[in-house]
Amino acid sequence: MANINDRGEHPRTMGPAKTEGVSGMAGQVKEKASELVSQAGSRLGGTWEGAKQGVQQAACSVEKTAKNAWEEVQSGAATVSSTAQEALQDFSGFVRRHPVECVAAGFVLGCLCGMAFAARSPADHMTRRMSKSSA
Repeated sequence: MANINDRGEHPRTMGPAKTEGVSGMAGQVKEKASELVSQAGSRLGGTWEGAKQGVQQAACSVEKTAKNAWEEVQSGAATVSSTAQEALQDFSGFVRRHPVECVAAGFVLGCLCGMAFAARSPADHMTRRMSKSSA
């Protein structure tokens, strides 16, 4: 028959031995998890340092390239400026040596430009079209 102390519990789930085994296993799992987290952290730390160094090297390289490019632009601008000043001085000297020829050339260029604009005048085309349509 049934014992008064028998509550229908299975013998494996009873007693402090089973509780100690579960808590011991939980402690082992916790230690293993801590160990894995620590290993992952150290790996991530190494990766982070490598990435950090790579970014620093890239930034340094970009800085050097930008500095060299800026120096080249400044050098090119100085060269263009000096070349333009020399060309202006040469042209000014040519005009002083040949004033009549330069005035005549300016007059001819002005006439050519005026004739070109007069030939392409939109009013002239409009007048022709209107005269053709009324006839």
